[in-house]
Amino acid sequence: MEKLEKELETKWVLVDTNILLKAARNPQGFLPIFEIIKKTKCQPVYCQLIRAEFLQSVWQPELIKEMENFLTDLNIVDLPMKPFVKLTDEVMSMSRALRARKKALPDLVDSYAAALVKQYSPNLILITENHKHFAYNLKRFHIWPLDLSEEEIVTVGFYKNK
Repeated sequence: MEKLEKELETKWVLVDTNILLKAARNPQGFLPIFEIIKKTKCQPVYCQLIRAEFLQSVWQPELIKEMENFLTDLNIVDLPMKPFVKLTDEVMSMSRALRARKKALPDLVDSYAAALVKQYSPNLILITENHKHFAYNLKRFHIWPLDLSEEEIVTVGFYKNK
């Protein structure tokens, strides 16, 4: 855990949609991760694409407000996607490299998340449960299994730029 704390110290942590969705359903289960983020003086962040993907999971206005409050309660703030054209160029570059290796392309949100990690490197770490979309573009440096219930164990990966 000491190595993880050292890596995280005073950085930003981009929280992927899958983590937000599961943490909203089971905040207690993800508490250890958010506690270490706070302990290491990290700033949890999302980009607007992740926020939109997170909020589109619900459609009732009261649930949307509840999800927005969840982001506020965890002090997760917006990370600017600037300049957007530069990010898009990076997404296209990563896509060409994956196609050249005959690898499946990640969805658009994951592509932009990887591009953000590269742009803000070394100050931005990604936490996600989706390991296959980031294996070729980013370096996983820590795995944290969470036992959420009798039926659900998730493995959170911490990724940084290669």
